[in-house]
Order: sequence, then C-alpha cells, then structure tokens
Amino acid sequence: MDSESKIKVRSGEYEILDSGMLLTFSDEELIFDLIYKNDHATFYFKFLNNIEDDKPELARTEFELINEGAIRIKFINYNSALGMFNLIPIPFGTIGNRQLSLAYYIVRLNNTKRRKVSFTFYLDKEVQNG
Repeated sequence: MDSESKIKVRSGEYEILDSGMLLTFSDEELIFDLIYKNDHATFYFKFLNNIEDDKPELARTEFELINEGAIRIKFINYNSALGMFNLIPIPFGTIGNRQLSLAYYIVRLNNTKRRKVSFTFYLDKEVQNG
C-alpha cells in the first residue's frame, strides 16, 4: 500500500477514526493525540489501584476535564484478567464537526501492573458548529 492509500472502516453508523491494541509496561499514563480535519483532542488514560485483587465490583471510571480539548480517564481498580470494557461507545464531544466516541477493553496481565489496552475512537454524525 503506498503512502497515498488509506482504509476507511465503518461499524454501523460509526466511522472508525482510529483503533488499536497496546501493552503497557506499568501503571504509566497513556496519551492519545487525535487529529481530524485540523481539529485536535487529547485523551489521557490513567490506571490507579486501591486494591490488588481482582474484584470487578470495586472497579470504577472517573473523568477529569483538563481543558476544552483534553480529558483524563481514570481507570480505578481495573484488575480483571478477564477484562473490563464499556458496552456502548462513550460520547466525548466533537472533533472536526463530528461527534467523537470511545470504546475500550482493558485486561490486566496476571500478577503484574501491565495491561492490554484495546481502543476504538468513533466518528458519528456531523454537527453544526461542533
């Protein structure tokens, strides 16, 4: 595939802006810088633990707005070796006049601070003055 080629992927009404899987080395913060049609958004994924056990009922997600174009998502007690995820994409505003949403699947690698993080950023309908 040459440098001018690009694949566009759709899932239902959503267009996939970016999607991938990575392995973390520890509880370090992940930073995703998204650019679409000269617009920019930054997502910070922060992993925090108050417990070491795999107790999914103690897991929670918190959102911290850093500024108009950046948000920190805190994944607290995401310790499950089976994985934790959101069922439907979470809307986070707009980028390039399109609604932007996120889906994730996070698996803690047994008895380590490492995680497998799968993510998909979705574009939905165009919005006016987004």
